[in-house]
Amino acid sequence: MQVGQSLVKIRKDNNLTQEQFAQKFNVTRQTVSNWENEKSYPDLLTLVKISDEFDYSLDKMLKENPNMTADMSKKMKLGDTMLKVYKQRLIVAIVGTICSLGLLIYCLATRSGVYAALWAICLVINISSIIEYINVNKSGKDGLFEALTEENLKEIRNLKAQGDIAKATSLVQKKTGKGIMECKLFVEELKDEN
Repeated sequence: MQVGQSLVKIRKDNNLTQEQFAQKFNVTRQTVSNWENEKSYPDLLTLVKISDEFDYSLDKMLKENPNMTADMSKKMKLGDTMLKVYKQRLIVAIVGTICSLGLLIYCLATRSGVYAALWAICLVINISSIIEYINVNKSGKDGLFEALTEENLKEIRNLKAQGDIAKATSLVQKKTGKGIMECKLFVEELKDEN
């Protein structure tokens, strides 16, 4: 039985409408409809909650749905890749800034006015890239942080301490509606409670 069929069966066996089912798991009725029609899949955390709530085997749900399992795996790999790219771009911008600054100082010292102007432009571009990275990163984290309750943050920290970054990321994504890369970055940078 596919995940959509499993969800329809669970919902109907418990005499729930799509709206009632959606309210139980803090999603919209349209989201439930998409799950049941397999246009999208619930995240892993929601699947665990559904399994617990209705005493339905999570193992059965996952093993009988290779498409969903492959989709989840692909999303996590994509998140890892995007996170690496994001960090690499910051490193390139910092290295570029340092090189541009060094060359600008050299050009000024040797009185190469035209070259100094070109390196000054490069320096400004590199610095603006770093500022943009910081602003995007800061606004993303602030927005994520505000959307999460203290209870959510405690649960995310516990999952992170247990080494379950995927589950913690899934929880952040569910609560905030942000992209997987941004949520994973948030989880990785989240400080332990002191």
